[in-house]
Amino acid sequence: MSKENEIEVNEFEQFLNLYSNHYGYENQIETIRNNHFTRLQNSIYLDSVGSSLYSEIQLKRAFNEASISIFGNPHSKSNSSLRTTNEIEKARKMILNHFNVDNQQYSCIFTSGATQSLKLIGECFPWSNNSLFTYHFNSHTSVIGIRELAKHFGAKFETFTNNDIDELKKQNFHNNNNNDNNDNNDNQCFNLFAFSAECNFSGERINIDKKIIESLQNGKSNCNHKFMNKKWLVLIDAATLLSHDSLNLNESGADFIVLSFYKLFGFPTGLGALIIKNEIGHLLKKKYFGGGTVEALISNEDWVTFRGFNQSNNNNSNNSNSFVNKFL
Repeated sequence: MSKENEIEVNEFEQFLNLYSNHYGYENQIETIRNNHFTRLQNSIYLDSVGSSLYSEIQLKRAFNEASISIFGNPHSKSNSSLRTTNEIEKARKMILNHFNVDNQQYSCIFTSGATQSLKLIGECFPWSNNSLFTYHFNSHTSVIGIRELAKHFGAKFETFTNNDIDELKKQNFHNNNNNDNNDNNDNQCFNLFAFSAECNFSGERINIDKKIIESLQNGKSNCNHKFMNKKWLVLIDAATLLSHDSLNLNESGADFIVLSFYKLFGFPTGLGALIIKNEIGHLLKKKYFGGGTVEALISNEDWVTFRGFNQSNNNNSNNSNSFVNKFL
């Protein structure tokens, strides 16, 4: 062993002596690397936030399952199609459980990724000429892109910064008995408050706790901050954060969460989710429908009835092969 290599080994041993309790998944990282990521020998991968690496074992399991099972189009009624449908519903339940909620609280709509989820919100949000779309200055590009849809439907937009969040944290929130923002008011103006939980560029985390989110949702008129004279629906772009951390929706209470699964699993790309609080789901108004989302329609009349909320908010059939690869 060269003197240079000896120094590197000694430095690594010293590092382990100091940090072994916190290093590498309880010191399992070398085993994981050797068993799951053999292609990484002599390589260093530094873009896990951009896209996680898939493991060889993950690929083998997905290939084996696809080789022995038949998964049909999920909007048919054959045995193979029902098998796919069952796996998709199991996946929905697993995902909601991961966020510490259930289908009584939230619905999981599958999309091609966080970007499509954000686009779906922008297209279906109940914008009006009095609506405001506000987003954190360091939000992901796909979050900022919603402003084009907001503008198209007559809404205005503005950004907020960490200084605004600090000011919100100083507010003394009390119960608001003001009924001006009654949910049953057909003339109610809806506004969208959005932020990326973690900045793609800098890694900065935006921490807005449940008390603030609830106050934004309730439109606390007894507070002085400019955001508190409106009632907001709150959107969290969690795509980057979830690549290496978790999010408890019971501790957040956000109305919308978007994510991309390739950032968690690496393979395959092309599958994400929009998680929506059930109590506000009726506010989204779809402007397009596609195959697999419709229960029945009449071609020469303006009549259509949709499938359940989860499926009707897709624009097409679910990507069944992606479910096989990710969740089986």
